[in-house]
Amino acid sequence: MVLKVPEEIMTDNSLPRNEYCFVCGTDNPIGLKLKFEKIDHGIVEAKFTPCSHFNGFKDVLHGGIISSVLDDAMDWAIHSGTKKWYVTTQMTINFKKSAPVDEALTVKGWLVKEDGTPCHFIEGEKIKRIQYAKAELLDKKGEVLAFSEGKFFQISSEKL
Repeated sequence: MVLKVPEEIMTDNSLPRNEYCFVCGTDNPIGLKLKFEKIDHGIVEAKFTPCSHFNGFKDVLHGGIISSVLDDAMDWAIHSGTKKWYVTTQMTINFKKSAPVDEALTVKGWLVKEDGTPCHFIEGEKIKRIQYAKAELLDKKGEVLAFSEGKFFQISSEKL
């Protein structure tokens, strides 16, 4: 497994990605291939249209796929704010409405403080080993379909 990790975030706001990650990997033949874009320090977004083979029920995106997308959005939000890598230790998901397949969706993730308030890191600020994030999945009208909160633990570059 190869991880493309440049020292700085690319100038086109693209984030580095694991080539075989199910959610964001470019070389995973059965993956979603989401391309997360850095909106600001600690804020990311990706647009995608899930195919019908990701159904749970007919024409409804499987909850496991939604969970995976929200998880990645939170992790990428943390990476965009800290330039460090984290793994999920805890995640809560609220499914509000059924998510359609074969329709455009947007997933957004943002870094938060432990109390849940938005958090933007300033260069040089001490990076904590535990980080928190939130994410939401939106339909083409901007309605929230699912919402998540997570707790993440920093991992070393060697473990990647």
